[in-house]
Amino acid sequence: MAGHALQLEVQAQPADLEIQISADSQSLTLAAQANPAQPGCFRGYLAIPLENVPTSFSLTLTAVSKPGEVLLSKLYTIPMLPRPQDLITNLWIRNISQYDYSGESAVMAAARRQASSVPRTAWDFLSWPLQGRISEQFGVIRNYNRGIRNSRHTGLDIAAAQGTIVQAPGPGIVLLSEEFKAHGKTILINHGYGVVSTFLHLSKMNITSGQTVSQNEAIGEVGSTGASTGPHLHFQVNINGIPIDPRDLFQE
Repeated sequence: MAGHALQLEVQAQPADLEIQISADSQSLTLAAQANPAQPGCFRGYLAIPLENVPTSFSLTLTAVSKPGEVLLSKLYTIPMLPRPQDLITNLWIRNISQYDYSGESAVMAAARRQASSVPRTAWDFLSWPLQGRISEQFGVIRNYNRGIRNSRHTGLDIAAAQGTIVQAPGPGIVLLSEEFKAHGKTILINHGYGVVSTFLHLSKMNITSGQTVSQNEAIGEVGSTGASTGPHLHFQVNINGIPIDPRDLFQE
């Protein structure tokens, strides 16, 4: 479905093949899993964009030998479920004109482009960065200040008390740890496979750019910095730069 992740897992022999995937603007090489009990297992993720969704999603899988010979190239077409009707919420932000949303988003997009599709460390599923009520769903259209600005919500808002500990949802490397005027104290973590998690409006950041983090490590605290209406965590996951519903990468 649109706005969701597509997990790819390919069994192939010999185990030293290169498995390449291309789909629209996304192109990746699946990562071979270092698992002696399951040799020849290749894994990766694609994002199905929320906007401009066709009735089907097509991808091409290519298997290439180490000498560079194409052994297989096959097109797969996946039928798409229709996108649910958009939900709209109305918000009021004081002095909204002073915030440079697009400029800050461009800085974060540039940081996400540094993320490698090949994992630096193995992980299976994300874990929740904190426990709390989801106060705003992924994909909702937000109408700010009676139409002065409209945008689609690219993550989940999790309501929590000021100072609640935020944990890394998986192992990775910090791409960005910076305070912005609109998005507040912000952290981006590269988990490999093209997967990047984002945390906005923090009151405190415990990690710096370039740092390696482990799953469930304390990375910061919930706050209401930037253009925020109250303490909460904006938790976002991008795959190959495209936002998806974070819950797709949880085991449950």
